[in-house]
Amino acid sequence: MSSRPWLRLLLLTLLACSWARPAAASLLQERTPCVMLAGSYADYQQRAVQQWQNDAAAALKAQRALRPQTELAAALWPADEYARRSAYVGFTCERLVYLSDGFKVVAFLWKPASAPAAGRLPLIVFNRGGLGEAFKLRPNTWFGFYSYVAAGYAVLATQYRGNDGGEGEESPGSGDIHDVLNLLPLAAELALFDRERVFMLGFSRGGYVTLRALQDGAGAKVRAAAVVGATRSLSQAAATAPTITSGVPVPLLVLHGGADGSVPSTEAVDIARSQWAVGQPGELVVYDGDSHGLTFNQRDRDARVLAWFARFTPP
Repeated sequence: MSSRPWLRLLLLTLLACSWARPAAASLLQERTPCVMLAGSYADYQQRAVQQWQNDAAAALKAQRALRPQTELAAALWPADEYARRSAYVGFTCERLVYLSDGFKVVAFLWKPASAPAAGRLPLIVFNRGGLGEAFKLRPNTWFGFYSYVAAGYAVLATQYRGNDGGEGEESPGSGDIHDVLNLLPLAAELALFDRERVFMLGFSRGGYVTLRALQDGAGAKVRAAAVVGATRSLSQAAATAPTITSGVPVPLLVLHGGADGSVPSTEAVDIARSQWAVGQPGELVVYDGDSHGLTFNQRDRDARVLAWFARFTPP
């Protein structure tokens, strides 16, 4: 220590300040249990028919042919499986509010109710599609991501800012990507998840968000990713959002419907080609005659995503 009194006092003051420095502010602001939405099997079937009609009209407008409605019933979950998924026994859903760029943003967390026998849970960050409240997540989205939580994963997903009571304004191709990137430190704060087993899954616009987030830093923390009905451009919703022209730094599975009336399957082909060009593992599956959400191949969709993530899970 210096013999100069003023210097000694200055060093002691700096040392005291360093010890008194407050801890980083928590990203998690609120955490409440979800109320899982109930509905009858007949309602489920009717919603599926209505969705098929919408998908068929979109496909026809895009000069594509969706598989016939007569094949729809076989593609749906049977009544006993619907009841099991709806009951959601052994799994939990929570509604979270977290900070993203200073805004309070809503997210959901689905996970097994019991802690795993060995270590922490693997995590899937899900990025939703659509714009606005009509496409917001609900507790029973994909039946609470039943296929994934039943396989032992937790699923964490943001509503994006400005939705479901969240602060700020929805900003496609900008704020939404920040909201996803900010889920990763939130996940670390929750201390439930294995940092070596983090994956990402994006649907439609969420596919674009997934690709951008992986290129903008998430690729260093995510083990592998998958996109469904993804687009490389948000030009209609956000003219300044850049078109994606290069691959991502993690293994990528690309799934798409051949009769997708919202996003042409050529987008999936271009995404896959970009992935192969950067030398990263990539796989492309286009389902002939299927829709934007892969209604007719939902079982295969979930199985392929889970198999892809398992393939790149460290031993």
